[in-house]
This record gives sequence, structure tokens and C-alpha cells, in this order.
Amino acid sequence: MKLRWYILSVLAAIFFALPAEAARLLFWDFDRDRNSLSFTTDSSVRPTVRLIANPTRLVIDLPGTGISRSASQRVGGAIASVRVGQPDNRTTRLVVELAPGYFLDPQQVKIAGTPSQWTIQLPSPQRSRPTFEPLLRGVPEWFQITKNGFFIRLRDRDRPEEIKVDRSDNGRQINIELKGARVRSEDSSKTFTVDRYGVEEVRFNQLGNNARITLTLDRNSPRWEVSDSRGGISIVPEQGSEILRDPPSEPSSQASEIVIPVPLPTQPTVPDRTNFPQPNGRALVVLDPGHGGKDPGAIGIGGLRETDVVLPISLEIAQILRDRGINVVMTRSDDRFISLQERAYMANRTRADIFTSIHANAVGGYRPEVNGMETYYYSRGYRLAQIVHQAILETVPIARNRGIKQARFYVLRNTSMPSILVEVGFVTGQIDSRNLANPAYRSQMAQAIALGILRYLQQYP
Repeated sequence: MKLRWYILSVLAAIFFALPAEAARLLFWDFDRDRNSLSFTTDSSVRPTVRLIANPTRLVIDLPGTGISRSASQRVGGAIASVRVGQPDNRTTRLVVELAPGYFLDPQQVKIAGTPSQWTIQLPSPQRSRPTFEPLLRGVPEWFQITKNGFFIRLRDRDRPEEIKVDRSDNGRQINIELKGARVRSEDSSKTFTVDRYGVEEVRFNQLGNNARITLTLDRNSPRWEVSDSRGGISIVPEQGSEILRDPPSEPSSQASEIVIPVPLPTQPTVPDRTNFPQPNGRALVVLDPGHGGKDPGAIGIGGLRETDVVLPISLEIAQILRDRGINVVMTRSDDRFISLQERAYMANRTRADIFTSIHANAVGGYRPEVNGMETYYYSRGYRLAQIVHQAILETVPIARNRGIKQARFYVLRNTSMPSILVEVGFVTGQIDSRNLANPAYRSQMAQAIALGILRYLQQYP
């Protein structure tokens, strides 16, 4: 009996010691065209955001959040890369790192989101003036003192394949091995006096195809962290730059770390139908639920069929519009097959004021991380696409805004009125398939699309 209680006690201790993972990061994406980072979690998260210098990077921590794996995305230009990882088992961290010589105005960083979906809009990166001071006594210009440590500039062809850091037993030396890297040949095997931040000397050695940097420290030197940054190697204190005792004498207007306030999340709200706009005059709208009958469209997770998603959404849109006095013609109102030619012919024959086709997206292979909503137009439908797309963004918690795009879909090219095609989400997406299978979410999407159509008809009667 005592053994049983002992085993149960040990198991209980292990169980309660395990971290309770409150949320998981489901999706993240950096849109280089819009200069924005978006991410989605499976439950509520309040991020913290910091701008850190040398190298300039925006650090977003998601407390109480886990990830399935670390990942990174090379961007190019002023934004070097975006990466995601876990500094500890209770925090997920996203880092947007700028290329050397660029900085962000922290006051222009815009953050907005719902409890589980956030977007961080970055301003255009600006060229910065050097934030380092040259060393005395002949130290090469590519070894730089920064505001929070040191930076070693390397050419792309000299970049290391791997970095190893070893600190001596007495704590007075740090050896940094750069596998496959080269320091400038004229400065190899030389020792230079530093006398900054607890570092007395620095020595460079070229050992075949590998480079070695040795820092000689005084007794009060902090512990140092070494990382491969775009343009070179950063050496900064593990505990943060605020512990440095001997900053450069020239004052700098840029703080080494700036906390950017995060606003309270907003709750997406379903619009009140009684407050929907009343169009000027009577209009005729053709609604086109995609696929149907022998063509079920895309088949997604759990057997979710596109036709079973778009028909109920379209029927509800039609009812909302009719309640506001709009004449609505549907290319199909049940599960039947209608050809693309018939759909376009129906819209042209009735001389509709606008044509709206409703579809659900899919992606080949097993890629559940691909989610999001997008709106298409061909020629005359751009303004309609803008207004409907914005109404969805305002009122529906979509996994990702994939934007407004031009496309040569048959029903868009062959209709004579402003025409759009709305992809309400991916039936193959982990987030979207769960949402699109939910009647309440489909109703929310229908009301948003109807709201957008009514707004358009009010502005363009």
C-alpha cells in the first residue's frame, strides 16, 4: 500500500509540474508587399512587442503559447528575415529582423487584433546612421562597438556555416569558432586592445577554413551571447544591454530596447441587420453559389464539400438582400449542376447591376497551415471587391487576409456588370475547415458579404 501511494505521489508531482499549454500558434505569415506580420492562435493571447537595436529587430512574445516547430522566412530588402521559435516552454517568439543599416520608427508600428488573431503593421524601414564608435590603436573598422555590445561585419562569402562558443573555466576568455568563415587576411592572427564593456582584448585567428575570435575578459564582464545576423556576427550580453557599464561616450537618440504598447483586442461583431444600409432605388443582384450537383467542388478536411459551404451562405445573402428591397436572382438555389456558361448568360440576360460568385478554396497536398479569405475581380468589379472585402474584415474573424486580386475566372471575364468572386476560406485549412463547417460562422460570413453589397449599392446606385 505504501508503495502504491508513493508511486501515485510521484506521478501527481510530475503531472502538476508539467506546463499547462494554454494556446498554440496555428498560423503566421509576413506579407512583404504590405510589410505586415499576421498570426493566429487557437485561443486568446495578448502579445508583448519590443524593438531591439543592433541588429534592429522587432520581437513579439506570445506568453503561454506553444508551437509545433520552429521556422523562418527569408524576406530580402530592408527586412532580412522573420523567424519563430520558443525561448522557453511557455513562450512563443516571433522575430522580424531588419537588414543592417535600417531602423524602424517605433511610434509608427501599428498593432491590432482580436483575442486570437493579430496583425502588426510595420512602417517603411529607414536608413540609419552608424550607431558604433571606431576603436583606437588600430583595431580594424569591421570590428565595431555598438550601443549594446559588438558587431563583426563579414562579407556574404565569408559567412559561417556554424558558430560554437566556448568559455574558459576561469571565465576570462571566450572562444568563438566560425566554421567555414574567414576574417580579413591582413588582420588574422592579431590581438587588439578593446577596453569596453568588460572586454580587454580581441584576437582573430584563421585556422584553415575556420575562423576563431577570442575575447579576453576582465573579472566583472557579463556573459555574452553570439548570433549570426545579416551582415555579420552580433556579440551582446545574455542578460540584455542595460547591464553594460561603459557605454560609448557619444549619446544616442535610439534606445537599445523599446517596449511598444499593445492595445486591447477587439471582438469581431456581427452587424445588426436592422442597421444595414438601404440602397438608393431598386437593384438586381445575381448570386452565384459555386459548383453543385455532379460537381461538389473542393473536398476538404473531414470530407467538407465546397458546395455544402457556399450554398447556405448564398441563400442567406439572398434573404438579407431581399429583406432590403433588392431583387435577387440565384444561379442555383439547390444542389444542382450549372455550367459556367449558363451562370454568365443568366447574369447578362437579366441585366443585373452586380454579380457575386461565392466559392471555398483548396490547396493540393496535405497543407492544413494554408488558410484565409480572398476576393477576386477582373475589370469592372474592383470597387465592389474592395467594399465587400472590407465588410468581411470588419465583422468576421478570418484566419488570414489574403487580399484583393485580379483574375481571369470565366464568370468574371464573361459578365458585363461589376463582378466579383469571394473565396470564403480553405476547406483544406486547419482553421478554415473548422470555421466553414460551423453554421454560425457561415451565417456571419453571409451577413458580412450582404453588408458589403448593400454598401456598394448605396454608394453606386
